[in-house]
Amino acid sequence: MKENPSLLPSAFCLLLLTSSCVNQFNSPPQILSGGINSQRADESPAYSSDGRYLAFASDRNRSRDIFLYDLQQKRLVDLPNLNRRDSSQDQPALSSDGRFIVYVSSERGKTDVLVYDRNQQMSKR
Repeated sequence: MKENPSLLPSAFCLLLLTSSCVNQFNSPPQILSGGINSQRADESPAYSSDGRYLAFASDRNRSRDIFLYDLQQKRLVDLPNLNRRDSSQDQPALSSDGRFIVYVSSERGKTDVLVYDRNQQMSKR
């Protein structure tokens, strides 16, 4: 195989870039306090782009629900009217400031995508 000398500078820069980033992503996982971890399945994490909130789905209430964790205050945030007993909520995504939570809701075999507004404390299709 013939070497392409024009690729050598690019490969060298890539090597320097990756070697300088290696330790940034190899820190051990942390167990967060404030009720974020449970004995049940906690899945589908999503961060707000401002880095303040972490939304996730969990079976901790014996049904699939959405939870919101405030990383600054280190506590779960109450989400009135979001989780319902007659349906399951999953796959959350957050707006940049954490005000809106988009999620999938399943009820009696029907699945919908809903948006929860934390200020109005209600979901809309």
